[in-house]
Amino acid sequence: MDDLLCTLAAEQLPKYFNYGTSGFRDHASVLNPVLRRVAVIGTLKTAVSGKAIGIMITASHNPECDNGVKIVDSDGGMVSEEWEAYCEQLINCKTADDMKHVVLKIQEKYQLGSIFQEVNTRGCFVLTGHDTRASCPRLLSCVTSTLDALKVKHLDLGPLTTPQLHYAVAVHNRNTSPSPIADLLTDYSSRFSAAFNAFNSLLDGGGDSQKPSEHIPTCTVDAANGIGGPRLKDLAAQLKFLDVSVVNDGDGILNLECGADYVKTNCKPPRNVSLAMNECYASLDGDADRIIFYSLSTQGQFCLLDGDRLTVLFITLLQKLLSSAGLGDVNMIAVQTAYANGASTHYMTSVLGVPTVFACTGVKHLHKEAVNADIGVYFEANGHGTVIYSPEMSDRIDSLDPIVRDNRILQLFKQSTNWTIGDAMTDLLLAIEALRYLQWSLLDWFDVYTDLPNRLAKVSVADRNQIKVTNADREVVSPKGLQEELNNLMREHAGSRCFVRPSGTEDVVRIYAEAPETSQVESLIKGAESLVMKYCS
Repeated sequence: MDDLLCTLAAEQLPKYFNYGTSGFRDHASVLNPVLRRVAVIGTLKTAVSGKAIGIMITASHNPECDNGVKIVDSDGGMVSEEWEAYCEQLINCKTADDMKHVVLKIQEKYQLGSIFQEVNTRGCFVLTGHDTRASCPRLLSCVTSTLDALKVKHLDLGPLTTPQLHYAVAVHNRNTSPSPIADLLTDYSSRFSAAFNAFNSLLDGGGDSQKPSEHIPTCTVDAANGIGGPRLKDLAAQLKFLDVSVVNDGDGILNLECGADYVKTNCKPPRNVSLAMNECYASLDGDADRIIFYSLSTQGQFCLLDGDRLTVLFITLLQKLLSSAGLGDVNMIAVQTAYANGASTHYMTSVLGVPTVFACTGVKHLHKEAVNADIGVYFEANGHGTVIYSPEMSDRIDSLDPIVRDNRILQLFKQSTNWTIGDAMTDLLLAIEALRYLQWSLLDWFDVYTDLPNRLAKVSVADRNQIKVTNADREVVSPKGLQEELNNLMREHAGSRCFVRPSGTEDVVRIYAEAPETSQVESLIKGAESLVMKYCS
């Protein structure tokens, strides 16, 4: 153990690494020592639970030259903030003694004893996965060689989406998979396609037609030239009621002028996608945990359907199905972030009558709020989210008489959900199910409410962590004076909202602005950019 820590400590890190909202991310060239140290933390985490954990190598929507890593907990969810802190402490140690101190602290707290001599008796097991970046094999080798040195059993599931690894860890530990562990990806496609096909079969009167249905028969999906391309094709091959055409499926540069982040930020279609009126289009991000829908109106308007609108869509469907099932006493909430358009929040609270809770940016924060309700529907505006059912609510839905059509549809909608994490591919299925049940086109969905004009921007700064925020990322507490000047800026534009926050994944400060008029939004963005440069120069 001491020899291993000395070897790890010999590789000095070029900077301090923050775990961030999505693990560690940086240019792939500097990540070798980070991945090796993450393997040590992963070993401790699997030892504490006595169950498998996951290590995912991806940088999602970041440029292809970047990469990253995060740990999937034994329940298939994200690791707790306590373990995020352990990750940061160990990764940023400068000496072997510093590393040993962190390891011993964890061993003592969880009474692990001589953990590195007992890994095989504690059920230690690590599932690894990665996206399609060229740096992934090298970084994977850093993880597996360290696990081998620690004598930890591990299995690489190969190229897969981040949500698929979350699912694989959860299913393996629940021991509910009908297939050997190496076939977990086959199980993923079979499980969710079966629920989707059964849902749509009921809508079509119980038939088993292979033909696309009248409402949303086809969908063109931009896979950001990432892992979503091949994995979505695997899933689509088993769908009977939807024709999925995958573009940007891996032949181009990852995330370059394509993907959910590009479409959301620029409010325009990705490369290689030519829009037709009232047709269904969607974009995934690089590791397929986000999804954004869009279409073209009869007037030629680009119609963006983001995470806010997914929340509205799913709540609308669930309200109808719950009412039909006689479950009117359900505590259902929407969870949003500061990036949520104010018009969506107003619609949910005033029209749908559903309480809205705000959380800090990052799905780990939204997930934490969503589990407090019977049903929590959470999405970041960027399209990352899912639906969470409490164990008691899940049991109530499962106990409904499946002979009643809407009862069974509610059960199948729940079964179509990846309960572990936001998942672009299962969210695609859920959205199509909801649209078909409601008999909405994408333009019907878009017309439910009108977004306030808004825009995202980002400013590169030397140290994004100079900015500290509170109140679910909506107020700056440091540097002193910045929030006061932002408030003055907003007072110049009645009904406007603007905030700044440090990115959790990139060395930038992000800016969001919304207002009744587009000209006001542009003025807010320009003013906020100047203030960020002023206070963070």
